Amino acid sequence: MSWKKGESGNPGGRPKGSSPQVRIKRYLETYEGDILSKYKELLHCGNRKIEYATMQLGMQYLYGKPKESIAISGENGGPVVLGISRPPAMDRDTWLKVYQEKYAPIELEQDSAEMDKNKG
Repeated sequence: MSWKKGESGNPGGRPKGSSPQVRIKRYLETYEGDILSKYKELLHCGNRKIEYATMQLGMQYLYGKPKESIAISGENGGPVVLGISRPPAMDRDTWLKVYQEKYAPIELEQDSAEMDKNKG
């Protein structure tokens, strides 16, 4: 079956109450007493790690997860200073020379290490 341009394939839309959130809520309401009793059981189980994790989870559901923030400061608490410099312009030959001087020895060391590993 093909539709005309601008025509919906589902003109009635999703039936009310069939969204995943509504279905999950209905399911959980059915087992609400069991869930709460299991929560209370875990909250007083005698294992401090489990009790803490259960309490933490309950608090997050009741009040939301706390916001985490990180304070970053520069030297002596001053502002952060970023220094971004542009590399000097180089022609192709100069760039190749710099690359070979800087990175070729690293590649050779890695290759020789691989060869030593394969010998053993």
